[in-house]
Amino acid sequence: MSESEGQFEYKDNLGSTVPINGTATTTPANVPAADGFIISGFSIWNDGVVPIEISFDNGVTFHSHDKKAFWSHNVKGQPLHLVFKTLSSTAAYRIVINFEDF
Repeated sequence: MSESEGQFEYKDNLGSTVPINGTATTTPANVPAADGFIISGFSIWNDGVVPIEISFDNGVTFHSHDKKAFWSHNVKGQPLHLVFKTLSSTAAYRIVINFEDF
């Protein structure tokens, strides 16, 4: 059974988009800080001079996001937060997260 074209577009546009600014440190931190909605995608600007390590699986594995770089990604697996850290120093970031509507 397939969804009608209009139904897909309606469901795809439900939810919210939220900007968050912060600073990643060597201590892992959840982004957003409190779980609320499922993350479906994000865009991040690493404004720091060191890479930011990002985890989609609660800090088990990390992806290195290079310094002074932009990255955008659709997320699978229904995470409620991302985990950010640096390996040294700090890195300021700007992130825009898309949340699914429950």
